[in-house]
Amino acid sequence: QVVEALLALAQEALRRYDNAKRAEAQLDFDDLEGMAQQLLRGPAIRAHWQDQLRALLVDEFQDTNERQRQIVDALAGAADGLNGRLFVVGDAKQSIYRFRGADVSVFNSLTRAIVARGGLSLSLDTTYREDDVLVRALNEMMGALMNETADGGRRTAKDAQWRVEFAPLRAHRMEP
Repeated sequence: QVVEALLALAQEALRRYDNAKRAEAQLDFDDLEGMAQQLLRGPAIRAHWQDQLRALLVDEFQDTNERQRQIVDALAGAADGLNGRLFVVGDAKQSIYRFRGADVSVFNSLTRAIVARGGLSLSLDTTYREDDVLVRALNEMMGALMNETADGGRRTAKDAQWRVEFAPLRAHRMEP
């Protein structure tokens, strides 16, 4: 009963928030994202914006949610036969923060799609900050942690879409 009351309260707060935005002719970030996504579904509008771009570069792609990925896909134009125009940088291991709905499965699926289209996926696994001794200890600890579930069990196929494979670092600095 408490959950139902909280849900009703949240729905009422959202209704009032939407009414206040409309009354003031205002939009929030989610509105802008949703409208951009909707506009880019139109072939003429999508083609116009694709023509404006020679390349689309997205940094911190691990902070991307599914709606944002659809916007990126529409602008880059892979579905419209425009390959080689998208360059993304990110670290799937940082998707744990779920910033603005970031989802590691979005990052992983785009990486697979890029490779399937003949693109490259490069791992930036060399650190220039840390020495070899520290990196070896970190690799040992993180390798064990990233292959276990929160309850200490081993990961299974059912959580594969959320999984981020452990990738050991390499130290460029050999001395402390």
